[in-house]
Amino acid sequence: MKHVISLGTLIVFLLAAACPSPAQQEQGDTTYELEGMEVRATKEDRDVSLSPGSTTLDLEEYEPVGSPSSVLDVLEQSPLIDFRQASDLAPAEDGVQMRGFDSRQFVTALDGLSVQKIGGYWGQHYLDFSGIPLADIDEVEIISGPHSALYPGKAIGGVINLTTRPPKRWDTLKPDAQLSTSYGTYDTRNNFARVDGGNEALSYGISYRDYNTEGYLRNNAADIETVAGRLGLLLPTDGYVRLSGSHTDKLREEPVINEPSRADYDSDYPVVKDEYAPYGPDVGPRREKDISLLRLDAEQPSSWGDWKLGVYRKHEDQVYKCDQVPGGRWKNEEDAETEWLTWQGKLQNDFSLGNHDLTLGVDAARLFMEDDGEDQERERTYAAFAEDEWRILPTLTLKTGLRYDYQTIWWFNENVRTGNRIDPNKGENIEKDYSQLVPKSFLTYELDRWAEALRDTSISLGVSHIWTPREECSV
Repeated sequence: MKHVISLGTLIVFLLAAACPSPAQQEQGDTTYELEGMEVRATKEDRDVSLSPGSTTLDLEEYEPVGSPSSVLDVLEQSPLIDFRQASDLAPAEDGVQMRGFDSRQFVTALDGLSVQKIGGYWGQHYLDFSGIPLADIDEVEIISGPHSALYPGKAIGGVINLTTRPPKRWDTLKPDAQLSTSYGTYDTRNNFARVDGGNEALSYGISYRDYNTEGYLRNNAADIETVAGRLGLLLPTDGYVRLSGSHTDKLREEPVINEPSRADYDSDYPVVKDEYAPYGPDVGPRREKDISLLRLDAEQPSSWGDWKLGVYRKHEDQVYKCDQVPGGRWKNEEDAETEWLTWQGKLQNDFSLGNHDLTLGVDAARLFMEDDGEDQERERTYAAFAEDEWRILPTLTLKTGLRYDYQTIWWFNENVRTGNRIDPNKGENIEKDYSQLVPKSFLTYELDRWAEALRDTSISLGVSHIWTPREECSV
């Protein structure tokens, strides 16, 4: 319970503390000798850790405002993230920007493996954070700038790396269970259940979240259900293997025009001008979406460094529905449906040589779009990378890297609004290959030794090549 102290009581208390009693004045010249004092309290880890070029949020300790239902609720409270949604009650696809860069100019990764941003409509490929179970996330790392060779060239603004909780040993068969529920304004309900357990080296986890709200704006309700499961095995060689999966069913309405000058104006909702919403209340636009994610990851320490493997398969289909078909590019419900499938994998090795921490690895990705009942490949990527962090001095660190990307993109050779071919001499798709060698560098000098006021302060200089063949309406 919070205790509230009135202003008058606080003033009386301060005056009493500032004006000693006569007895205290008589003892004012008395000198007391205290014995030595020993502090036994342990230092607690901070929930937010800062390092040059990155910020890490520990979700075990970090307490965001309200009752978070997705990673988006955590990200929007970071000063490095710009929240760009109409309302935070009904989470949209990629409703954030990173230091001014939109969703096409930064990368979101899961345990260091870049997540393909799929599920958007007509080339607008977003990442829906609702499809990543919040219960599985241990830390959120925000890496600023394009200076890491471990991620694709699309990471111009930086990287949001979501780290999951590794499997642990269970010495008892008794599982840990968690059940929570919350209710808020606009009929917002957030129900969550979770069970974790195991037997010695084998562990498991199951979670379920049901989130729904009527929303703040007109026609802005949301109903999201996510089921997630994971199975982990600790290896005798201090490594682990884990298989995890999740499925999300999501319905989200899109805000509509609500202006006082219109006959269909509803004063129970805030005003929304036609410049911010494309349709009126009679259209009732909404998106229905299914998101499935299956992941296999492993870590294995060895005399040759720490090996990390990550593979995932993600499927996402979406239907844009309306009470009244608005015409134009949506002539019927089938025309407003998209279905995407992506495979991605990454293998890397981290090892140290003297004052050098090195990382070597390869990754690959394939992206398919369903068209006329067939999965048509839209993009294929192969990459190799190397990165070296050199501790030149205790206060001076130089990180250098080199990444080689080879990408094949099948561009859609049709104007989706007119139906005309962009290049009349080509077929439905135009295949193009791209490749580039991309150098990276990031120099950091720590100022801790200069003055006490500069503790945990550093200055950095990054010089890196930026390259990506993807533009506004590409995959």
